[in-house]
Formats: sequence, C-alpha cells, structure tokens
Amino acid sequence: MAKTLQTIKSRIRSISATGKITGAMELVAISKLRRQRNLMEENQEYANSIAEIVRDILRNSAMIDNQYLVENETDDRQVVIVFCSDLGLCGGYNVNVQNAVEEYLNKDQQLILIGSRIYPQLKAEGYNLNDEIIYSDDTDYEYLSDLADELLHKFVNKEITSIQILYTKFINTMTYQPSLVRILPVSHNSEEAEYEIIYEPDANTILDDLVPLYVRAFIYHCYLESVTSEQSSRRIAMESANDNAKKLIEELTLEYNQARQSNITQEITEIIAAAEALQ
Repeated sequence: MAKTLQTIKSRIRSISATGKITGAMELVAISKLRRQRNLMEENQEYANSIAEIVRDILRNSAMIDNQYLVENETDDRQVVIVFCSDLGLCGGYNVNVQNAVEEYLNKDQQLILIGSRIYPQLKAEGYNLNDEIIYSDDTDYEYLSDLADELLHKFVNKEITSIQILYTKFINTMTYQPSLVRILPVSHNSEEAEYEIIYEPDANTILDDLVPLYVRAFIYHCYLESVTSEQSSRRIAMESANDNAKKLIEELTLEYNQARQSNITQEITEIIAAAEALQ
C-alpha cells in the first residue's frame, strides 16, 4: 500500500510540473497571439486596398492585355508557396496544412515550403520542395518581398506559369482553415464597372507597377495570417493540456486520499485485532 501511495504521489508531482510548463506556454502563446493579430490587422487594410484597386482596374478595362494576366496551367511550372510552422505543440495546425497539401496539390508542382515542421514528411512523400529548409520564424517582409520579386521575374519570363499560396486563413481565435489561392496570373473580373474611370497614363502601365505591390502585400499578409493561426492553435492546445493536467491532478488526489484512508483503516483494524488477541 505504501508503494501505491508513493507511486500516486510521484505521478501528481510529475503532472503538476508538466502543468506548470503548459501553463507558461499558454501565457506565451496568448502574448504572441495578441501581437501577431495586431500586426495582421494593421497590414490587412493595406493589402485589401491594393487588391481592390487591381479589381477596379480589371472591372473597367475588360479588353486589357497585360503580362500578368497570361493564362498557362502547365503543372510542372506552377509554383505554390506553402506556410507551416517550425515548432510543434500547436494542435492540428501542421497536420491540417499537410493534409491540404496532399489533397489540393500534386507532385509535379514546385513547392516553396516556409516552415520546417512538415518538410521531412513532404520530402519523403516525393513532393518537389525547395532544397534548403526555410524557417518560418526567420521569415520577414524583406525576405518575402525578395521572394515575390524573384517569382514575378520568372513569371514574366515564362519560366513559371502561375503562383499560388497555401496558407492557414485566420477567421477568429477558435477557427482557422487551410486555403489555397492563386495570385498570378491575375484573374479578369467578370463584374460590370459601376462607373467609368480614365487612367493616366493607361491601365496597362498602372497594372505593371501595381501588380508587384499587390503580390508582395498578399504573400506577406498570408504569412501573417498563418502565423496568427499557429499561435491561436498553440494557445488552444496549451489551454487544453493545462485543463487536462488539472483534471488528472484532481482525480489522482482523490485516489491518493482514498488509498491513504484505506491504509489508515487497515492499520487501525490490525491494531484492534492485535489488542483483542492479547486479552
């Protein structure tokens, strides 16, 4: 019985220590989530404004012929930027990204994976990945802007035929989902223009300057949404782990008290029996 009590007490100490770690990680995740969400929301207005201007130009210029509108869907020259995390302990975040890759993409497409967590799995499955791992935590606007410029150059020179992004769309602190979007070639808008706009010098020239801004802004915004979703998923995972630790401690404490009470009762019974035997 003493051994059982010692075992239960050891488990309580172990789970309590784990609970302190998950509790601390939850607080860190909350702090990071707040900071990332603010950054994402600050950037969102800029990204949406540029996207809306591009849509307005396409609505008012149905016959425009621009280098960024050329359609060509050859699989082996399609590029897909995929965002995941470097670390685990964030619930189903990385698993959902990997499942989306396997569902939406094929192994002929060129994948630029930003984040190291699912790199080994996708590499083992035969996906066409970047040769060197790109760490999500080391990524910033400057890096993504340079990447966008490189891909734009390849698109204009017909080295690649399209650019897509697989990222985790942040809906709210409890909901986020992997989404696949195409950013190049830019799609013609089928909606009719509400009013006529005269462009100076002309719509085509404006698009040549505006689309690179749009691509840089959109890639960066997808990255921010993915990181925000990662921190939100980690907060929920750590909160759940912390709650489970507290529940286990309560159950083990009850078990310990019951075992201790049983042990005391048994000792009292033995003492009474020994006393009666001496009479």
